[in-house]
Amino acid sequence: GDRQVDTPVNLVVFASRESFITITNTLSCALRAIPEGSRVDVLINGNKELAYQTYNWATRNMPENRQLNTWNIPAGDKGNAWNQHIHKIWKGDMDVIYIDGYVRVTKAAISAISKTLAINAPSLGTSGLPTIGPSAGKLRYRMQTEGGFHGNLCSIKSVALEQMRNRNIRIPLGIYRVDGLMGAFLSFGLNNTLHTWDPFRFVPLTTDASWVCDEKKWYHFRNIIAWKNRRDRQARGDIENAAIKYHLTELKCLPEALPENISKLVSTWSNSRPSEALTLINRSSRHRAAMAYINNYVSPTPSACTADRI
Repeated sequence: GDRQVDTPVNLVVFASRESFITITNTLSCALRAIPEGSRVDVLINGNKELAYQTYNWATRNMPENRQLNTWNIPAGDKGNAWNQHIHKIWKGDMDVIYIDGYVRVTKAAISAISKTLAINAPSLGTSGLPTIGPSAGKLRYRMQTEGGFHGNLCSIKSVALEQMRNRNIRIPLGIYRVDGLMGAFLSFGLNNTLHTWDPFRFVPLTTDASWVCDEKKWYHFRNIIAWKNRRDRQARGDIENAAIKYHLTELKCLPEALPENISKLVSTWSNSRPSEALTLINRSSRHRAAMAYINNYVSPTPSACTADRI
């Protein structure tokens, strides 16, 4: 009988601090998983050396009928990298699957994601579910009960990307919880004045799509530092969430009308809700430090934000 031909996709890899061996493992898995005619864009932000190493590897290791572009972005900002892909790099022809630079995607995951998008007409995107790491079980349960959008392996339909491009929807610069904000945009069907929050309708989960990445050994010194940094960034995330919720649900501010960076986003909220802001900031020394970081944030220059193809 006829073999089902999978739809080509644009697979986007976000990387910055990954090692060369990690990124090449990621790309090897990705190239095996994507259907013929697919395109891969590797967006490396804030790591020029890794960008050139990756480009050199790709020129030697690309299979036939797969296309791979390597992009160097001086600013180390995932939200900006996402903006660059949507507004500059995406060719307007395919659904996009986004993965992080340390994610080894399985062959089945890609076709499972395409299937979810195809069978759920109102969907604007989908994401897989985590299986690895100490909090994977808890997170998986939460996503299945509340809905969610997981940045390690997620997808956005071409119709949604086209709308974002036409309306100039961008992620404010300096945001830590980038995937959460993108998930919020999509969970409101890209219009929080028209639709109520409905993640199961707009971003249904692909429960059988997962990925592999190296488990962190907590006793390694660098992982203890990474854990500490993550705790600090989580405090930033708490503040961001409050500011984003205020803009999207109270102000009914459309995604394209959000302030251009994290500092403006947070100050609009903290000036309008001073007691709420004070309570949150005084929750811990980490939250106070996070607020200071946000207040002092300066956006990178437009040239540092631009993706250049190597």
